[in-house]
Amino acid sequence: MKKASKAFPLKTAIAAVAVIAALFLVALSALPQSTQEKASIDVKWNSLTDAQKAADSDSPKSVEITAYQVKQSGYTQYWNNGYRSSIQALSYDTSNGLALVKETRTVNLPSGVASLAIKGTSAYLDPTSVHLSDLSGKSLSILEQNYDYDLVDGYKLLGKYIDKQVTVKSGNDTTTGTLLSSSGPVIKTSSGVTVLSGYDKIEFPSLPEGLITTPTISWLLDSQSAGSRDIEVSYLTSGINWDANYVAIANADDSKIDLQGWVSLRNDAGTTFKDAQLKLVAGDVNIVQPNAYPTYEAMDSYAGSAKRATGMTEQTFFEYHLYTLERPTTIASGQVKQVEMTSAADVGSKKEYVFDGSSSSKVAVKLSFNNTQKSGLGIALPAGKVRVYKADSTGSLQFLGEDEIDHTPKDEAVSLSIGNAFDIVGEKTTTSTEYSGSCSNRYSYNITLRNHKDSAVTVKVVEHAYGEWEVTSETAKHAKDSAYQLSWDVPVAANGAATVLYTIRTTTC
Repeated sequence: MKKASKAFPLKTAIAAVAVIAALFLVALSALPQSTQEKASIDVKWNSLTDAQKAADSDSPKSVEITAYQVKQSGYTQYWNNGYRSSIQALSYDTSNGLALVKETRTVNLPSGVASLAIKGTSAYLDPTSVHLSDLSGKSLSILEQNYDYDLVDGYKLLGKYIDKQVTVKSGNDTTTGTLLSSSGPVIKTSSGVTVLSGYDKIEFPSLPEGLITTPTISWLLDSQSAGSRDIEVSYLTSGINWDANYVAIANADDSKIDLQGWVSLRNDAGTTFKDAQLKLVAGDVNIVQPNAYPTYEAMDSYAGSAKRATGMTEQTFFEYHLYTLERPTTIASGQVKQVEMTSAADVGSKKEYVFDGSSSSKVAVKLSFNNTQKSGLGIALPAGKVRVYKADSTGSLQFLGEDEIDHTPKDEAVSLSIGNAFDIVGEKTTTSTEYSGSCSNRYSYNITLRNHKDSAVTVKVVEHAYGEWEVTSETAKHAKDSAYQLSWDVPVAANGAATVLYTIRTTTC
């Protein structure tokens, strides 16, 4: 009896659940048919194979290119030097540059399910970044998206025609038969198997399915209405890169320079962008790159009242700087395009001689200037190479040297390493060494500077010290440049010499 009394509530509960479920199903069946179908997909999947084909779009109505600054290695530059497009597979690789491409295209779509293909895109786009939007505001659903990049070439044609009939011509001889192998090639005819060691041409009856002549993006779309409309297609692509190049012309006494900045844009994306709106981004853009080092250079977000070249404007954008060319320009495939970015005259500069005996026996020549409005600049300078020139006695410009600068916001200093002085010699000699236990050392140095110029100079002598250090004796007062660097400004007379003696005690534990 006890067992029966325990089982009764359980049976009652099961029966109650069953009754509730039955009532719910009856109520659901009573709902209007339109209410039940709201959660279903309107497109019938068996209609996809019968989708109408819209007219392909071969060229865009307008194009906007936003290029990002990528620092390339020498290896990457080598493979981009005219060889990449013919040897490397069509792969998206941001170490070869990065750009956002936005195209407006006019297409004519039928009502219902339709396939649409566009051509003339970059050969190195990231298929996962492709985005399509309908600018007309009409209802358009994207069912599928494909990127086809299996481009036709002779080797692929031969591979596609294995076990099919081809015609090979060599001089006056013509051989028609079944292609057994692309190596040779090997042809099977009615008289046997022939291996051809040379030929003039091979004729194929048609282009095999799957091979295309240009990279193509295609969609399967569901359009609620028919007619012409504008769409925007955007995607990320590699193969487009830019950098900044500067020309600095020093005056007679090196106290001022004229600075001109140029943008150099390289297009290795495998297609020409005609009449494009060009935008350039200088900034540290984070890109997920497995098995690669970050390659995007930093640019602090500072606004500047820059002296801009005609047609190029600059603005802060998020934490980057955005440069816009205010006129359309054609960016041809395999082309390096240069556009003037900035220009400033009479920028205050200073020539400096530096002797660092721990790294070189040469006296380095540096040219520095402040990126301030007071000096004639006060603008955001993207990273790039600076080439320095100066007029000789005849007024002809001569090349002095070049250096690379990092992204430099306004109100920061720029120092350029130009080369080594010919007529100034430096010599560093260790005169004594004393060890006090395992942690403390004392070193004495003699720095000799010889000036063979007909004018006096001042040489900055640099020394490096590590751990806890102290200058115990010196013949001239030093300056502490940082925790591990000190220096002396040493005047050296024309055709004369100067000497600096100093002793440093260091403690490392």
